[in-house]
Amino acid sequence: MDNILIGKVLKPQGIKGEVKVKVFTADLDQFLLYGKFIIDGKEFNIIKGRHDNSFAYIQFEGYKTMNDAETLRDKELYIKRSSLRELEEDEYYLAELENSSLYVDGKEVGVVKKVDDSTRNIVLYVNVYGKAACFPLAKKAIESFDRKKGILNLNEKGLKEVILFED
Repeated sequence: MDNILIGKVLKPQGIKGEVKVKVFTADLDQFLLYGKFIIDGKEFNIIKGRHDNSFAYIQFEGYKTMNDAETLRDKELYIKRSSLRELEEDEYYLAELENSSLYVDGKEVGVVKKVDDSTRNIVLYVNVYGKAACFPLAKKAIESFDRKKGILNLNEKGLKEVILFED
């Protein structure tokens, strides 16, 4: 995939064409530095942006009124994968977790099907030990993530404390 989902417009903010954005990254400053986003396959340039440590507020070029901003309500914001910054050894993007293999004590036990960051805690939906389940992205359950191999190493004891199996 060439584009990465990085946010979603929630609603217009004020009367001057600004929109309130739910950001799907922990670094709101970096989010604003991208400078342009892809919405419905078209590039949109930011002319003004700020954040309050919870949401970003953006005005796009050509959007000057609340009615202009209203046309962006519920639209998803993407960036080109090539725009992502290089990560440190122990960092990873949530999108990299999808389809990664789950390992416990060096043995493959499942796969990550979906990463949901729409709630307060990031939740991984997985197939593990032959069953559908979910668990929060919690340090007690995760030992490490090998980005190059796509392997998420789990702590079995910590995983048992947080995992929920579907019926």
